[in-house]
Amino acid sequence: MNLSDPEERRQLVELMRGNPPIHTLLTNHLEDYVRLFKWPDFHNLYQGGLLSIQGPNNVQFGFHFESLLEITGLLTRLERFPGFPALIEGFRNPTQVKATIFEVQVAAWCESRKVCRSIEFSPEVQIGDGIKRPEFLWQTTLGDIYCECKQENSIDSHAHRRMKTLFDVIGKAYEENAPKDKTTRLDVIIQHPAPNGTEKIIWRLVRDAALRHEAGTWGGEIVDQVVTVRMATESDDMPDIIGCMQYQNKVLEGGPEPALSTKARYTLTMSVMEHRLRQLAKLVRDARTQLPPNKSGAIFIDIGGSQVFVDKLNELIAQPEYANIAWVSLWEGGQALKAVIRHGQPCDARLAEGK
Repeated sequence: MNLSDPEERRQLVELMRGNPPIHTLLTNHLEDYVRLFKWPDFHNLYQGGLLSIQGPNNVQFGFHFESLLEITGLLTRLERFPGFPALIEGFRNPTQVKATIFEVQVAAWCESRKVCRSIEFSPEVQIGDGIKRPEFLWQTTLGDIYCECKQENSIDSHAHRRMKTLFDVIGKAYEENAPKDKTTRLDVIIQHPAPNGTEKIIWRLVRDAALRHEAGTWGGEIVDQVVTVRMATESDDMPDIIGCMQYQNKVLEGGPEPALSTKARYTLTMSVMEHRLRQLAKLVRDARTQLPPNKSGAIFIDIGGSQVFVDKLNELIAQPEYANIAWVSLWEGGQALKAVIRHGQPCDARLAEGK
Protein backbone atom coordinates (compact mmCIF):
# COMPACT_ATOMS: atom_id res chain seq x y z
CA MET A 1 0.00 0.00 0.00
CA ASN A 2 1.27 3.43 -0.97
CA LEU A 3 0.54 5.89 1.83
CA SER A 4 1.40 8.81 -0.45
CA ASP A 5 -1.91 8.17 -2.23
CA PRO A 6 -4.84 9.86 -0.44
CA GLU A 7 -7.27 7.26 -1.76
CA GLU A 8 -5.20 4.38 -0.42
CA ARG A 9 -4.99 6.13 2.94
CA ARG A 10 -8.77 6.45 2.96
CA GLN A 11 -9.14 2.76 2.16
CA LEU A 12 -6.74 1.87 4.98
CA VAL A 13 -8.76 3.84 7.52
CA GLU A 14 -11.97 2.13 6.36
CA LEU A 15 -10.32 -1.29 6.41
CA MET A 16 -9.30 -0.84 10.04
CA ARG A 17 -12.75 0.11 11.37
CA GLY A 18 -13.01 -3.35 12.87
CA ASN A 19 -9.85 -2.76 14.91
CA PRO A 20 -10.67 0.21 17.16
CA PRO A 21 -7.14 0.83 18.59
CA ILE A 22 -5.54 0.90 15.12
CA HIS A 23 -8.45 2.82 13.62
CA THR A 24 -8.07 5.51 16.31
CA LEU A 25 -4.34 5.82 15.63
CA LEU A 26 -5.00 6.15 11.90
CA THR A 27 -7.77 8.71 12.39
CA ASN A 28 -5.67 10.82 14.72
CA HIS A 29 -2.20 10.56 13.19
CA LEU A 30 -2.14 9.20 9.62
CA GLU A 31 -2.15 12.57 7.85
CA ASP A 32 0.51 13.94 10.21
CA TYR A 33 2.57 10.78 9.64
CA VAL A 34 2.62 11.33 5.88
CA ARG A 35 3.49 14.99 6.39
CA LEU A 36 6.31 14.41 8.89
CA PHE A 37 7.77 11.18 7.48
CA LYS A 38 8.20 12.54 4.00
CA TRP A 39 10.71 10.00 2.70
CA PRO A 40 9.37 7.42 0.17
CA ASP A 41 10.40 4.31 2.14
CA PHE A 42 8.16 5.40 5.00
CA HIS A 43 5.15 5.44 2.66
CA ASN A 44 5.32 1.83 1.45
CA LEU A 45 3.23 -0.24 3.85
CA TYR A 46 3.57 -4.01 3.62
CA GLN A 47 1.48 -6.92 4.84
CA GLY A 48 1.29 -7.18 8.61
CA GLY A 49 1.69 -3.42 9.06
CA LEU A 50 5.42 -3.43 8.38
CA LEU A 51 7.67 -0.79 6.88
CA SER A 52 11.01 -1.66 5.28
CA ILE A 53 13.57 1.17 5.20
CA GLN A 54 16.50 0.77 2.84
CA GLY A 55 19.84 1.32 4.56
CA PRO A 56 23.46 1.27 3.38
CA ASN A 57 24.91 -1.90 1.81
CA ASN A 58 21.41 -3.17 0.97
CA VAL A 59 20.56 -3.60 4.66
CA GLN A 60 16.82 -3.35 5.39
CA PHE A 61 15.51 -1.86 8.63
CA GLY A 62 12.03 -3.04 9.63
CA PHE A 63 9.55 -1.03 11.70
CA HIS A 64 5.96 -1.53 12.79
CA PHE A 65 3.64 1.09 11.34
CA GLU A 66 1.54 1.13 14.51
CA SER A 67 4.61 2.12 16.57
CA LEU A 68 5.47 4.94 14.18
CA LEU A 69 1.90 6.23 14.35
CA GLU A 70 2.32 6.44 18.12
CA ILE A 71 5.62 8.29 17.60
CA THR A 72 3.80 10.65 15.23
CA GLY A 73 1.45 11.55 18.06
CA LEU A 74 4.46 12.51 20.18
CA LEU A 75 6.03 14.46 17.32
CA THR A 76 2.93 16.64 16.92
CA ARG A 77 3.35 17.67 20.57
CA LEU A 78 6.99 18.57 20.00
CA GLU A 79 6.94 20.39 16.65
CA ARG A 80 6.12 23.74 18.27
CA PHE A 81 9.57 23.84 19.89
CA PRO A 82 12.62 25.50 18.29
CA GLY A 83 14.99 23.18 16.48
CA PHE A 84 12.27 20.63 15.66
CA PRO A 85 13.45 20.23 12.02
CA ALA A 86 16.79 18.94 13.35
CA LEU A 87 14.92 16.27 15.32
CA ILE A 88 12.83 15.10 12.37
CA GLU A 89 15.92 14.94 10.16
CA GLY A 90 17.12 12.06 12.33
CA PHE A 91 14.61 9.85 10.52
CA ARG A 92 16.32 10.52 7.18
CA ASN A 93 19.23 8.23 8.13
CA PRO A 94 17.97 4.61 8.43
CA THR A 95 20.74 3.70 10.89
CA GLN A 96 19.61 6.53 13.20
CA VAL A 97 15.86 5.89 13.19
CA LYS A 98 15.88 3.78 16.35
CA ALA A 99 17.96 6.37 18.23
CA THR A 100 15.71 9.19 16.99
CA ILE A 101 12.61 7.32 18.19
CA PHE A 102 14.18 7.12 21.65
CA GLU A 103 15.01 10.84 21.58
CA VAL A 104 11.38 11.60 20.65
CA GLN A 105 10.09 9.47 23.53
CA VAL A 106 12.41 11.18 26.00
CA ALA A 107 11.63 14.69 24.77
CA ALA A 108 7.88 14.01 24.91
CA TRP A 109 8.29 12.73 28.47
CA CYS A 110 10.18 15.90 29.40
CA GLU A 111 7.49 18.05 27.76
CA SER A 112 4.85 16.36 29.91
CA ARG A 113 6.56 17.17 33.25
CA LYS A 114 5.19 19.92 35.50
CA VAL A 115 8.56 21.69 35.57
CA CYS A 116 8.84 21.99 31.77
CA ARG A 117 8.93 25.51 30.35
CA SER A 118 10.26 24.75 26.87
CA ILE A 119 12.55 22.51 24.80
CA GLU A 120 15.12 23.45 22.20
CA PHE A 121 16.40 20.69 19.92
CA SER A 122 20.04 20.45 18.83
CA PRO A 123 21.28 23.57 20.65
CA GLU A 124 24.77 24.75 19.81
CA VAL A 125 27.21 24.71 22.74
CA GLN A 126 30.90 25.49 23.02
CA ILE A 127 32.96 22.67 24.54
CA GLY A 128 36.68 23.33 24.59
CA ASP A 129 37.73 24.47 21.13
CA GLY A 130 34.81 22.80 19.38
CA ILE A 131 31.08 23.06 18.91
CA LYS A 132 28.78 20.28 20.11
CA ARG A 133 25.05 19.80 19.70
CA PRO A 134 23.39 17.89 22.55
CA GLU A 135 20.05 16.24 21.82
CA PHE A 136 18.05 19.07 23.38
CA LEU A 137 17.98 21.81 25.99
CA TRP A 138 15.26 21.24 28.56
CA GLN A 139 14.21 24.55 30.07
CA THR A 140 12.57 23.91 33.44
CA THR A 141 11.45 25.88 36.48
CA LEU A 142 14.45 24.34 38.28
CA GLY A 143 16.88 25.65 35.67
CA ASP A 144 18.14 24.82 32.18
CA ILE A 145 19.31 21.24 31.60
CA TYR A 146 21.21 20.02 28.55
CA CYS A 147 20.10 16.49 27.67
CA GLU A 148 21.74 13.57 25.88
CA CYS A 149 20.14 10.23 24.96
CA LYS A 150 22.00 6.92 24.68
CA GLN A 151 20.98 3.34 23.91
CA GLU A 152 22.55 0.05 24.85
CA ASN A 153 24.08 -1.58 21.80
CA SER A 154 22.93 -5.19 21.89
CA ILE A 155 23.77 -5.98 18.27
CA ASP A 156 27.04 -7.73 17.45
CA SER A 157 28.38 -7.03 20.92
CA HIS A 158 31.35 -8.81 22.42
CA ALA A 159 29.02 -10.69 24.77
CA HIS A 160 26.93 -12.03 21.89
CA ARG A 161 30.02 -13.13 19.98
CA ARG A 162 31.41 -14.86 23.05
CA MET A 163 28.09 -16.62 23.65
CA LYS A 164 27.92 -17.75 20.03
CA THR A 165 31.41 -19.29 20.31
CA LEU A 166 30.52 -21.12 23.52
CA PHE A 167 27.15 -22.24 22.16
CA ASP A 168 28.89 -23.79 19.17
CA VAL A 169 31.18 -25.66 21.58
CA ILE A 170 28.15 -26.96 23.49
CA GLY A 171 26.56 -28.11 20.24
CA LYS A 172 29.61 -30.09 19.17
CA ALA A 173 30.06 -31.58 22.64
CA TYR A 174 26.37 -32.50 22.71
CA GLU A 175 26.46 -34.22 19.33
CA GLU A 176 29.41 -36.37 20.39
CA ASN A 177 28.16 -37.15 23.90
CA ALA A 178 24.39 -36.66 23.87
CA PRO A 179 22.31 -38.90 26.12
CA LYS A 180 20.39 -41.54 24.19
CA ASP A 181 17.30 -40.33 26.05
CA LYS A 182 16.10 -37.65 23.66
CA THR A 183 13.59 -36.27 26.17
CA THR A 184 16.40 -34.86 28.32
CA ARG A 185 17.53 -31.27 27.84
CA LEU A 186 21.10 -30.24 28.60
CA ASP A 187 21.46 -26.82 30.27
CA VAL A 188 24.85 -25.10 30.49
CA ILE A 189 25.01 -22.12 32.86
CA ILE A 190 27.87 -19.63 33.09
CA GLN A 191 27.50 -17.36 36.10
CA HIS A 192 30.35 -14.96 35.37
CA PRO A 193 32.29 -13.71 32.34
CA ALA A 194 33.79 -16.76 30.68
CA PRO A 195 37.62 -16.68 30.83
CA ASN A 196 39.92 -18.39 28.36
CA GLY A 197 39.75 -22.13 28.82
CA THR A 198 35.99 -22.19 29.40
CA GLU A 199 35.55 -24.15 26.18
CA LYS A 200 37.57 -27.06 27.56
CA ILE A 201 35.60 -27.02 30.82
CA ILE A 202 32.30 -27.14 28.90
CA TRP A 203 33.46 -30.04 26.76
CA ARG A 204 34.59 -32.02 29.80
CA LEU A 205 31.43 -31.38 31.82
CA VAL A 206 29.08 -32.25 28.96
CA ARG A 207 30.94 -35.51 28.42
CA ASP A 208 30.92 -36.32 32.15
CA ALA A 209 27.22 -35.48 32.43
CA ALA A 210 26.35 -37.78 29.53
CA LEU A 211 28.39 -40.65 31.01
CA ARG A 212 26.78 -40.26 34.44
CA HIS A 213 23.33 -40.05 32.90
CA GLU A 214 23.99 -43.20 30.89
CA ALA A 215 25.24 -45.03 33.99
CA GLY A 216 22.32 -43.91 36.12
CA THR A 217 24.54 -41.98 38.52
CA TRP A 218 23.46 -38.46 37.52
CA GLY A 219 23.20 -36.27 40.62
CA GLY A 220 21.44 -33.17 39.27
CA GLU A 221 24.32 -30.90 38.26
CA ILE A 222 28.08 -30.67 37.82
CA VAL A 223 30.00 -27.49 38.65
CA ASP A 224 33.53 -26.59 37.63
CA GLN A 225 34.75 -23.01 38.13
CA VAL A 226 32.28 -20.69 36.33
CA VAL A 227 30.42 -23.49 34.49
CA THR A 228 27.41 -25.48 35.71
CA VAL A 229 25.83 -28.31 33.69
CA ARG A 230 22.33 -29.57 34.46
CA MET A 231 19.90 -31.96 32.81
CA ALA A 232 16.19 -31.16 32.71
CA THR A 233 13.72 -34.03 32.32
CA GLU A 234 10.58 -32.96 34.20
CA SER A 235 10.62 -29.14 34.45
CA ASP A 236 10.25 -26.59 31.68
CA ASP A 237 11.82 -23.91 33.86
CA MET A 238 14.83 -22.35 32.18
CA PRO A 239 17.83 -21.36 34.33
CA ASP A 240 17.29 -17.90 35.81
CA ILE A 241 20.24 -15.56 36.34
CA ILE A 242 20.10 -11.78 36.85
CA GLY A 243 21.28 -9.98 33.71
CA CYS A 244 21.58 -13.10 31.57
CA MET A 245 21.22 -13.96 27.90
CA GLN A 246 19.99 -17.35 26.76
CA TYR A 247 20.51 -19.36 23.61
CA GLN A 248 18.52 -22.49 22.68
CA ASN A 249 19.17 -24.81 19.79
CA LYS A 250 16.32 -25.43 17.38
CA VAL A 251 14.85 -28.90 16.94
CA LEU A 252 14.90 -29.91 13.29
CA GLU A 253 11.49 -30.51 11.74
CA GLY A 254 10.70 -34.20 11.63
CA GLY A 255 13.18 -35.07 14.35
CA PRO A 256 12.27 -36.78 17.61
CA GLU A 257 10.30 -34.47 19.89
CA PRO A 258 11.62 -33.83 23.39
CA ALA A 259 9.20 -34.06 26.31
CA LEU A 260 9.89 -30.46 27.37
CA SER A 261 7.94 -27.74 25.60
CA THR A 262 11.09 -25.65 25.18
CA LYS A 263 11.79 -28.04 22.28
CA ALA A 264 15.51 -27.57 22.76
CA ARG A 265 18.13 -30.31 23.09
CA TYR A 266 20.55 -27.97 24.83
CA THR A 267 20.66 -24.40 26.11
CA LEU A 268 23.24 -21.86 27.19
CA THR A 269 22.52 -19.29 29.90
CA MET A 270 25.30 -16.78 30.57
CA SER A 271 25.44 -13.77 32.83
CA VAL A 272 26.32 -10.65 30.86
CA MET A 273 25.76 -8.16 33.66
CA GLU A 274 29.45 -7.26 33.92
CA HIS A 275 29.53 -6.54 30.19
CA ARG A 276 26.38 -4.42 30.46
CA LEU A 277 27.81 -2.48 33.41
CA ARG A 278 30.90 -1.66 31.35
CA GLN A 279 28.68 -0.55 28.49
CA LEU A 280 26.58 1.58 30.85
CA ALA A 281 29.70 3.35 32.14
CA LYS A 282 30.87 3.94 28.56
CA LEU A 283 27.50 5.39 27.53
CA VAL A 284 27.58 7.80 30.48
CA ARG A 285 31.15 8.85 29.68
CA ASP A 286 30.32 9.37 26.00
CA ALA A 287 27.21 11.40 26.86
CA ARG A 288 29.19 13.60 29.24
CA THR A 289 31.53 14.62 26.42
CA GLN A 290 28.51 16.02 24.50
CA LEU A 291 27.36 18.20 27.38
CA PRO A 292 28.76 21.58 28.46
CA PRO A 293 30.92 21.09 31.57
CA ASN A 294 29.72 24.31 33.22
CA LYS A 295 25.96 23.70 32.77
CA SER A 296 23.54 21.20 34.31
CA GLY A 297 23.17 18.05 32.26
CA ALA A 298 20.87 15.03 32.14
CA ILE A 299 21.52 11.66 30.51
CA PHE A 300 18.75 9.30 29.42
CA ILE A 301 19.81 5.70 28.78
CA ASP A 302 17.74 2.96 27.15
CA ILE A 303 19.15 -0.07 28.96
CA GLY A 304 16.63 -1.22 31.61
CA GLY A 305 16.09 -0.42 35.25
CA SER A 306 18.07 -3.04 37.14
CA GLN A 307 19.11 -2.01 40.65
CA VAL A 308 22.64 -3.03 39.67
CA PHE A 309 22.58 -0.20 37.10
CA VAL A 310 21.30 2.26 39.71
CA ASP A 311 24.13 1.33 42.07
CA LYS A 312 26.70 1.75 39.29
CA LEU A 313 25.33 5.17 38.34
CA ASN A 314 25.38 6.37 41.95
CA GLU A 315 29.04 5.40 42.08
CA LEU A 316 29.80 7.09 38.74
CA ILE A 317 28.11 10.47 39.14
CA ALA A 318 29.53 10.94 42.62
CA GLN A 319 32.95 11.37 40.99
CA PRO A 320 34.21 14.97 40.54
CA GLU A 321 34.31 14.78 36.72
CA TYR A 322 30.52 14.29 36.71
CA ALA A 323 29.80 17.42 38.75
CA ASN A 324 27.66 18.84 35.91
CA ILE A 325 25.47 15.72 35.59
CA ALA A 326 22.35 16.43 37.64
CA TRP A 327 20.21 13.50 36.55
CA VAL A 328 20.56 10.08 34.88
CA SER A 329 17.35 8.34 33.84
CA LEU A 330 17.06 4.63 33.00
CA TRP A 331 14.57 3.59 30.33
CA GLU A 332 13.26 0.48 28.63
CA GLY A 333 10.54 -0.04 26.04
CA GLY A 334 9.89 3.69 25.75
CA GLN A 335 9.21 4.03 29.48
CA ALA A 336 11.14 5.86 32.20
CA LEU A 337 11.89 3.35 34.95
CA LYS A 338 14.32 4.83 37.47
CA ALA A 339 16.48 7.91 37.96
CA VAL A 340 19.68 8.76 39.81
CA ILE A 341 20.12 12.32 41.07
CA ARG A 342 23.46 13.88 41.97
CA HIS A 343 23.45 15.62 45.33
CA GLY A 344 24.38 19.27 45.75
CA GLN A 345 22.68 20.74 42.66
CA PRO A 346 19.27 22.41 42.08
CA CYS A 347 17.53 19.51 40.27
CA ASP A 348 15.58 16.99 42.33
CA ALA A 349 12.73 14.50 42.12
CA ARG A 350 10.37 17.27 40.94
CA LEU A 351 11.80 16.71 37.46
CA ALA A 352 9.80 13.49 37.24
CA GLU A 353 6.40 14.85 38.33
CA GLY A 354 3.89 14.66 35.49
CA LYS A 355 1.39 17.37 34.62
